[in-house]
Amino acid sequence: MNSGDLSNYHVGELMEQTRSLAADYRASTGKTLPVGGEIALYDAARLLELNEPTSPLAGVDLLNQDQSQRFQVKSRAMFAGAKSAPRLGSINPNGDWTHILLVLMNESYQTTHLYTLSRDTALAEAKLGGKNAMTVAKFKVIGECIWSSDVPA
Repeated sequence: MNSGDLSNYHVGELMEQTRSLAADYRASTGKTLPVGGEIALYDAARLLELNEPTSPLAGVDLLNQDQSQRFQVKSRAMFAGAKSAPRLGSINPNGDWTHILLVLMNESYQTTHLYTLSRDTALAEAKLGGKNAMTVAKFKVIGECIWSSDVPA
């Protein structure tokens, strides 16, 4: 099998291996691997039955079935003992997205909660905080939890 042939792998199995590797790496080095975004996209699509756009849409990561909801996805793994309040990355004010979807993961990179926020609310709140960003805590207060697992955040 050549290195580009993934036909013998199931994407779900690869994601589970990625979660485990990322958690082990952080436990060993104290550093994070930049895989949270891909795990978040995979989990959000699977859990909410969303799809990736078939052609690029500015600022849009996932769509619902009728494309009436277009999500810009943000993710954050929540680690115990973090020294500062976790923040979302910058919210892209451009593009054709209608909602921000926040995927929260625990230290094992298991998705624990999915929150959503409308475009208007997200942009208004991000501008109040400056730099088109906000804290995870603020997002949780003003957003709507649309999915939750039994795994603690």
